[in-house]
Amino acid sequence: MSMKKYIAILVAFLADATQVGTTIITFGADLLVIPQQVLFSVFISIVLAILMKPNIRLLPSGIIEVIPFMSPIPSFTVGAVWVALKTKD
Repeated sequence: MSMKKYIAILVAFLADATQVGTTIITFGADLLVIPQQVLFSVFISIVLAILMKPNIRLLPSGIIEVIPFMSPIPSFTVGAVWVALKTKD
C-alpha cells in the first residue's frame, strides 16, 4: 500500500473518531446541528477522494455520513480501508 492510502485511512479514522467523540460529549445534541455535519462530511469526502483518487467505493460512506443521526457510524474508516484493500497502487 502507498503512503497516501495510509494517510487516507488515518484521516478517515480521525474523522470518525471526531464525530463519535462529539456525539458522546454532547449526549447526541450535535446530531441536531445538520449543516456543520454535512460540511464536515463533504470536506472529509473531498480529502479522501484526493488522497485515494475518486472511487465509486467511497460514495456509500459519504452518503451515510450525510444522513442525519448516522454520523456516529464509522463509515469513512470502513470505506477507506475497503478502497485501500481493493485497489492497486
